[in-house]
Amino acid sequence: MSATRAVLWLLGLSSVLICWGCSRSAEVPPPASAESLRQATAWQQEGEELLQRSSYAEAQRRFADAYEARRARLGTEHSESVASLRGLATAHFREQKNPQETLKWLLELRTASTKLYRGEVRSEQVLLHRMLAKTYDQLGWKPEAEAAMDAALKEYERVEAAGISQDTAKNRIGSPRMVGPAMPELPPAIRQQLSGDIINNPALKAAMEFNLDAQLALTQNPESGLQTQNEVRKLITEFQKQDPEAFKLLGGAGPATSPTRRDPQSWFDREWEIWNKIFERGMPFEIMLQQKGSSGPFEAVPSEAEEDPLVMAKLALGLKGLLLDRELRTQAALRNSTEPWLNEWRARLLAAQSEANSLKPGTAQWAASFAQGWKLKNELRREITARPGYERPPCPTAEAVGNHLPAGSVLVEFLRYGRDPGGYQPIEARYGAVVIAKDRRPVWIPLPTAEVIEKLVKEYQQLMRSGEPGTSSEWQKRDQETRALLTSLHDA
Repeated sequence: MSATRAVLWLLGLSSVLICWGCSRSAEVPPPASAESLRQATAWQQEGEELLQRSSYAEAQRRFADAYEARRARLGTEHSESVASLRGLATAHFREQKNPQETLKWLLELRTASTKLYRGEVRSEQVLLHRMLAKTYDQLGWKPEAEAAMDAALKEYERVEAAGISQDTAKNRIGSPRMVGPAMPELPPAIRQQLSGDIINNPALKAAMEFNLDAQLALTQNPESGLQTQNEVRKLITEFQKQDPEAFKLLGGAGPATSPTRRDPQSWFDREWEIWNKIFERGMPFEIMLQQKGSSGPFEAVPSEAEEDPLVMAKLALGLKGLLLDRELRTQAALRNSTEPWLNEWRARLLAAQSEANSLKPGTAQWAASFAQGWKLKNELRREITARPGYERPPCPTAEAVGNHLPAGSVLVEFLRYGRDPGGYQPIEARYGAVVIAKDRRPVWIPLPTAEVIEKLVKEYQQLMRSGEPGTSSEWQKRDQETRALLTSLHDA
């Protein structure tokens, strides 16, 4: 056994020994301090937000702070302590920087959660074992990796037998935020076979391993929902090539072709309904923008929609500015209304926000004030959107917009979107433009890929920020470079 491996083995053992040695104190922890636990809650929330933004090092520090505070007051065998430890282990796993450190925290999480749940069927334990298998594999420890994978599959069997939902939005290790498409429910044929022995069924075992890998891919929080979906589709394509028999068992699991692709108008109507309902639930504007950027309608526009300029026009006119339009009307109601109930609510919200702004972020008082402001904002937004005059607006049409345009003028709306060809093919980030004129049908003009256009824009920005030339020859060179870049952008 190598020195590194021996140390890590001892670390795993030490976590068991330490917990065993302090089991009496874990059963009777010191009296919980409300102040310290509120502070731990604030750290936990901050850690989850940092994890969502892929700020792994900062998230690790916040989860570690929350874990230490909760372990000291509640003991290791407590759901809140385990939640902080799970966040800490997940942040290390996603960072993919130090597998030895990741393994240490995963082993500690396995020990703590095993003692806490005491044989209870828990779907989050499936991905815990899969993360352990991945980490062992990174370290080159093949027997341990296989054992951890077998443990994940056995836990998977127990979860399916118990009928517990595998909804990735609820059972995600770390933050429950959903990014990108959820993996579908397993086909009935698979569910029936899960009552058997997965370990000794090679095809079924391979299918389940893939399913877990896909769920792990959905936890990585890439820059966009488009990247998330492409990562899952890449996994599916590779798996289909490597093991066709196991792939058949999944029944083509993955981001399947939606029936609405055959009717782009239906696809748009569905998206319009979804995003209006999100607004009407009272979700704060900044959170809606974050969701729109990761899993919004522009992340995967069916390629069939490009064939109908009316649908692309509705996409640009309706969904592109929907959240901003409704937010501006909501803010106008807050500013201009003279209704007593609204004025009272607005005053309470401003007081909570002012108090939160005056406190140090991360403290218990700040967390309580922030939570109160969040609750008031959510309730107030729901109230306003239900009031006459502020309800859901009709979707603007190209004809209605065109009728307001002066003769001889046009409106050009640019879109950055993901062109989704369907199936398991990768989604391509592209630009396009909708041209709207009076008394004419809209025109859709597809533009080159986002990679081409954004490269040219970046070069232009760098050129403009490079400082003033000193000589006439340098000015001439700058002029030539600028003309060339602008011509390329125009031609694109």
